[in-house]
Amino acid sequence: MNRHRHLAKRHPRRNTTVIDWLMMVTAVVYPLSGMPQAVQIFLSHNATGVSLLSWAGFLIFDIVELAYGIAHKIKPLILTGFLWIAVDGAVVVGILVYH
Repeated sequence: MNRHRHLAKRHPRRNTTVIDWLMMVTAVVYPLSGMPQAVQIFLSHNATGVSLLSWAGFLIFDIVELAYGIAHKIKPLILTGFLWIAVDGAVVVGILVYH
């Protein structure tokens, strides 16, 4: 008898668990943690001390993360990727304009 037969019968769409819900919340809240940097740059018209290299790197890595999320249809990665790209992009633009 195959001990793993019950695994093959599972429906590919499983029920949402607490960790799934928590990941979706994190996918939205975590990128918002970068917003104060963008807001500060645009309100003060000053990007002194903000690293273009760091934020451009974040932007590149978030593009990769988004592409991975899309390729594998992972909703939290897609959501957080889009949001981080918006935040990173705003900071990079602010640095370029106000540095």
